[in-house]
Amino acid sequence: MEANLCGLDALVVVAFLLITLIIGLRAGRGIKDIREYATANKMYGVITLTLTFLATNIGSSYIFLGAGEAFREGIINAVATLGFAISPLIVALLITPKVRYFDSCFTMGDVMGNLYGRYSQVITGIIGLLYSVALIGTQFSALKLIAATLLNIESDWNIVIIGLLLTLYTAYGGIKSVAVTDIFQFIVIIVVIPLLANTVLDQVGGIRQLFTSVPIEKFKIFTHEEFPRHLVLFIIWGLFPSLLVSPAIFQRLLMAGSSQQLRNQYLTIAAFKPLFSFTIMLIGLGGFVLYPTCKPDHIVPQIIQELLPTGAKGLAIAGLTAVIMSTADSYLHTAGLLVAHDVVKPLFYPSKGWINEVKWARLATIFIGLMGIKLSKILQSNDQIRELSFLTLKITSPVLFFPLVFGIIGLKPDKKFFYGAFVIALIGFNIYTWLLPKPYSYLAVPLAIITNGITFLGLHIIQNKGLAIVERKGEIQWRPQDRSILTILKQSIPTPKRIITYSQNRIYKYGAPYTLFGVLFVLNFVLPYFMWTHDSGTRYNLMFMLRLVGGILASLLIVRQKWAQRLLPYLPTFWHLTLLYCIPFTSTVMFLLTQGSVEWLINVAITIMFLIVLVDWLTFLLLAILGVGLGCLFYRLAIGPIDLQLDFTTGYLLVYAVTFSTLICLLFARRRQQFFERRLQDMATHCSDAM
Repeated sequence: MEANLCGLDALVVVAFLLITLIIGLRAGRGIKDIREYATANKMYGVITLTLTFLATNIGSSYIFLGAGEAFREGIINAVATLGFAISPLIVALLITPKVRYFDSCFTMGDVMGNLYGRYSQVITGIIGLLYSVALIGTQFSALKLIAATLLNIESDWNIVIIGLLLTLYTAYGGIKSVAVTDIFQFIVIIVVIPLLANTVLDQVGGIRQLFTSVPIEKFKIFTHEEFPRHLVLFIIWGLFPSLLVSPAIFQRLLMAGSSQQLRNQYLTIAAFKPLFSFTIMLIGLGGFVLYPTCKPDHIVPQIIQELLPTGAKGLAIAGLTAVIMSTADSYLHTAGLLVAHDVVKPLFYPSKGWINEVKWARLATIFIGLMGIKLSKILQSNDQIRELSFLTLKITSPVLFFPLVFGIIGLKPDKKFFYGAFVIALIGFNIYTWLLPKPYSYLAVPLAIITNGITFLGLHIIQNKGLAIVERKGEIQWRPQDRSILTILKQSIPTPKRIITYSQNRIYKYGAPYTLFGVLFVLNFVLPYFMWTHDSGTRYNLMFMLRLVGGILASLLIVRQKWAQRLLPYLPTFWHLTLLYCIPFTSTVMFLLTQGSVEWLINVAITIMFLIVLVDWLTFLLLAILGVGLGCLFYRLAIGPIDLQLDFTTGYLLVYAVTFSTLICLLFARRRQQFFERRLQDMATHCSDAM
């Protein structure tokens, strides 16, 4: 593959670099103190925080290694990265409400020092510094791949120039420069990556042709020979939110002005990451179809070089450079901050009330930027880059994850627990690495994480004779209760009383269009039209009974005012049961009866949108899951085994309709629900003021 970069492409790349430098320098003017340098005084909203998080998180390994893994191993790596969609949900639910208690902290080391003392802050700062330097080295090393494959430049001057450029604006403007340039870089990324995916799909002949051209072994998951390793990665990325102990990512937690901002940010991230991973997977699989003999790690440059026209090629190179810069500048800024705030200040100036931390941070940033450039020159192969990328996970997660999480959620901190668990985890990690066979060496990290957590929690329970929770002002404290598992299960069972209460509360908050729905569905179930087609008498009789029951339920909603007074408290529950039957249950049965006909395929998308309009998002999920499950069970009992023989197009359209209809509807339903909740809160406040 010979590079062929014309003047226009080079101009696009140079313009991108100059614009980035100008934006960074302008945004970083007027830094007054370390708080502004570290968190920009918490001035940014949800959109800015989300974009800078994504720009930081989507590094070169996410693109090059992600596409390369899809090229080499198929879809299993993309499935493993779904853990990145689970971990933001865990953080949104468990961590974000508690971060407000660390409002004065600037870094992850700051939080650890607040919990476990000064030397714990220093240890965390040093570990975070090693993590950041490793990440910076891998990002700069990726520049060599771009230069060699796309620009035909074998020298290291491109690394030096770009490295010094981003070091300059990062050291000068701190997080203000980093955040604003991240937004610009993310805009370039979000244009370039879909551009590559669409170009590949166009060359292959469309997504249908792509999936029919890829060998069947690329679709293996559970039978894949590397399934255990990817399962471990899924667990680490998902159930153990390892990104939480990434210094730059954790700093984004501390930049938010409120817990609600953080919660919305992480929910948005959880929805975005699977879509982005799917796009990267398409690029890798398409590259395999087009260039099966290409090196996996070179597939993205190969696609850019061979398929993109003049101008678009320069934009793509700028996009890949943006991927690198947006991650490198974030970790560069964090590394300098860690040196100044978590190492120098607590170690050398513990009793001094003020030192010029901004000056220390800037000098450290420049020095670390030069170190990153030097480190990138040492790395000579993609395997070394990949190993250094995974080394960052080994550095922090085994010793910091559980102490950090336990401390944030409110478990009483004690520095003895931190040091004890720290030492045991390190010993355990080395023992696991030594004893495990090389093919299973990846298990050392999760085993060390678990060892650290068990040790920490065990020491805590022994010391406090149980779980001890910190008293925090304004927080309803959780207390462990002596309840058996059987008691907990009993309290979780959806009894008729709990179901009735739930329905009443939901209708009180969001209302219900009883009459309108009743009229519409009486007509829908009674009138014979094209949707109610059949191919056998038996199925016609079953279809007729389904329509009859649905019509009766809908008509009862119309005449609800004639109900006996004692039945009215059960009207909300009847409403939800009617929705369950008329929408997800009936649609599922009809879709199976018609073997996935086009009419009922379209009806699936309509059903999702209609149901989300009628209820809140939680009730939507409950009714949809229960309705589809009961529909499949009913079909299995009434007709026989489910044997859907869908062609690729129908199956693809089904997945597409369900996925995107659900995501879009849930997004807008959540906004509508928040609107209703604010109105109820305002009404309650107004009533209390009036009294």
